[in-house]
Amino acid sequence: KASYGDAMDNTQYELNVANAFADYKMNPQWKVRAEGSYTFAYDVETAGNYWGSYGQSKKDVNRANLYVSIDQNSAKNRFRFAPYYTNDKNPNYTDNTDKGYISFTSTVKEYGYQLQDGYKLGNLNLLTGHDVKVYNYTSTRYSAIGTPTNPYKPNNKFTNIALFGQASYSVQNLQVNAGVRYDRFDYHIDANPGLTAPDANAHYNTVNPSVGVQYSFLSDLKAHASFGTAFSVPDAFQVAGKYSVSGKSYVGNADLNPEKSRTTDFGLTYASAKTGLKLDVSYFHTFYDHKIVESKLVSGEYTYINANQSLMDGIELVSSFNFGKYICHTLNLEAYANFTWML
Repeated sequence: KASYGDAMDNTQYELNVANAFADYKMNPQWKVRAEGSYTFAYDVETAGNYWGSYGQSKKDVNRANLYVSIDQNSAKNRFRFAPYYTNDKNPNYTDNTDKGYISFTSTVKEYGYQLQDGYKLGNLNLLTGHDVKVYNYTSTRYSAIGTPTNPYKPNNKFTNIALFGQASYSVQNLQVNAGVRYDRFDYHIDANPGLTAPDANAHYNTVNPSVGVQYSFLSDLKAHASFGTAFSVPDAFQVAGKYSVSGKSYVGNADLNPEKSRTTDFGLTYASAKTGLKLDVSYFHTFYDHKIVESKLVSGEYTYINANQSLMDGIELVSSFNFGKYICHTLNLEAYANFTWML
């Protein structure tokens, strides 16, 4: 309670962002957009705890983002190709004094593209696509100036290649959609003797379908239901990391399996343009295969394991009210209230 109303030390920083973008419309159907930004900051103060007993440090921020999109729009076809590149480098210092040196630097590069092509055939809409994503993580850590030490996790890289398709059909008050996505994950971890992490490669292939239906009735009501599956690859921290957080020591588990989940939900939506009120109540049910959870070892360290089984279900209420329509019919000024009850 002594901290109430008090100032938190070591929390100041200046952030600089430079942006540039260009739009070029080649003809009524085709256009190109390019956007780039560079964010940089030096001596960003990090507060640590309130008493100043640890964490009084600073870091630098260097972040570059580049996005390009090529779009084509016609009455029956929508095409998009969008490559991107990001580079995020963050040097961290031992403390916030002039004598502090860079003890840890991490660099994350992400790049790839998204390709989508949509067709409209009467009441039927078809969408096909292809995604490529590359994630590359490297880091260096020093115990003293010029003295390397073990990193928190080994350098790692993964490539995700995906193909997907989706169909949506509408007739009167009924809308049905179904889709499927195929993903290929290629995962590589560099060898690091200090973390007892060998050179490792993993390959995952997964197919995830989804289906949904909506039916409108009584002008303002809509019933909806959906089913879908999902897939998640474990992080290198969980597979081959070694680090401490708030006094807890963690070690990776090389035998960790990816997560897979199956989710079903259904509910009822009320939306009135006349009153500006929207309400939705939904029940959701998710069953996990190989849910990744934290576990304590006999040594006192913590690691990650796959749970034998895991279930999550609950009820979610989402509501909003547009006050703006009572001021001006074109004004949106909404208040939101959401509630989730985990069963």
